[in-house]
Amino acid sequence: MEKGIAVVPGTSDEKFPITYSGDLARVILRFLDTDGKWPNLWFLSRSDISLDELIASAESIRGSKVSGKRAMAGGAGQIITPDTEEQHVKEMVDVEYPWTNAMRLRVDAEIKDQSTAEKLKAWYPGFCKRPTFHESYLSLFNRPNVTLVDTNGEGVDAYTPDGLLVNGREYQLDVLVLATGYAVGLVESCPSSALNAPLERRDNRPLKKKWDGEDYGTLYGAMTNGFPNLFFASGNGGSETLKRAENPDRAIVEVEKSAEDGWSAKIAERARWFAAFLNCTAYL
Repeated sequence: MEKGIAVVPGTSDEKFPITYSGDLARVILRFLDTDGKWPNLWFLSRSDISLDELIASAESIRGSKVSGKRAMAGGAGQIITPDTEEQHVKEMVDVEYPWTNAMRLRVDAEIKDQSTAEKLKAWYPGFCKRPTFHESYLSLFNRPNVTLVDTNGEGVDAYTPDGLLVNGREYQLDVLVLATGYAVGLVESCPSSALNAPLERRDNRPLKKKWDGEDYGTLYGAMTNGFPNLFFASGNGGSETLKRAENPDRAIVEVEKSAEDGWSAKIAERARWFAAFLNCTAYL
């Protein structure tokens, strides 16, 4: 497009270039994917290998930027009591600081304009977002035809016939590229809301009513009492679930309420470990 103006709205601070991801992946596969008997259960069959060991091995890779992210290394199963919560949060934030500070220094090294660099820095802990991999994203902001418009966390004010209104100023555009984005689970986590379709049990009670009610719970995050044969499947299990649903000999499977309550109690017991995520201003 010649002499045109395009804009891509989004959260620019999440895009930090991290190199040698392919080498890191090969290290992880070499550690874990070695048991031919259980190829689909390698996390379980290799439970004696902790994430800390994987990270320690990955640190030998030249230039690896993932290896410094230690706060999430295999600790989510710990039980944090109210009297240790404050110290736990401090330790998680402190252990991430060297990595996040290195990422901010990378922004300073890549971007010439100091004002633009400051706007692109993330100040939340590294465990708040998955790192992204790109070698030329930051350098784009050094181009004379690229301008960063900071919305100060408020987003775009409005659309106009000629462009966008941001911070009370209209930016005229030739092309507007919309990011796909996703809905954060903290805002609305009910599966029926994610599907944008009603899910009801035999007595016509909606799943969302249970999700928002006092009897909320699941077993292993996969099923919930009162909704037989409703599996919360994702990832690699999705296509297999559809294939098995066509089996003419299929049975009706339903979770007992006692099993659901037992699992929910275990989850609640360990939930305090995630208190550090309240520092994740990126999506709160």
